[in-house]
Amino acid sequence: MSFFRLDFTTPEEVALSTLHALGALVGRVTVKQLRGMQLDVQCDPDENQLAGHVIVPGMKFVANRPKAEKREIAHLSQRLAQFATQNKVYSPR
Repeated sequence: MSFFRLDFTTPEEVALSTLHALGALVGRVTVKQLRGMQLDVQCDPDENQLAGHVIVPGMKFVANRPKAEKREIAHLSQRLAQFATQNKVYSPR
């Protein structure tokens, strides 16, 4: 899962910047929603990423996480998907 600030890029640019030939779905989740889930948001300027890239440390991939942490991340991912659906999803297709 990748996160970008809307004031630096567009959903279209994010969708088309992926390696997937058809692009990716882009959902909108606000910082307020992330913080409401006790997730931190950190700016992460990276010349290899689109402008506006941010990281959410609580959602970062870590190999060999304990099962309890994996369950919590799965739960958070589901909540993020619900927010994204409520807030509109962009599809390049």
